Amino acid sequence: MMSRRRVNRLLITSAIGWLTAVSALSAQPHEPRLRGTEAKAVCVALGAFQKLAPKVDLRHYSVYVEKQGKNFHISFVPDQFPGEFVAGGGTKYGAEIGYVISHRTLKILEQHFTR
Repeated sequence: MMSRRRVNRLLITSAIGWLTAVSALSAQPHEPRLRGTEAKAVCVALGAFQKLAPKVDLRHYSVYVEKQGKNFHISFVPDQFPGEFVAGGGTKYGAEIGYVISHRTLKILEQHFTR
């Protein structure tokens, strides 16, 4: 079992890598970008997602960020394997999971598994 400090370090490293990739994309015109609060909300959701599915390879996921009222809805959606029939909220890469994050407190309000 990993120590809490090691888990936190891994979460921070993963989040920094992901945010670096998003920053590189957002430097190009007409590309999606995140505001600072959205990036923080993604980090909160990413931490919860990696606790739930620690072995998932994020290279096979897309992350969607939507503002819904005063909250953020962040979804981790797995890629579809070529020729794979999807009959639910997951693929061979893992499950599709969404989080509702409070804009004000940056705490998880809800967690959703897609069917």
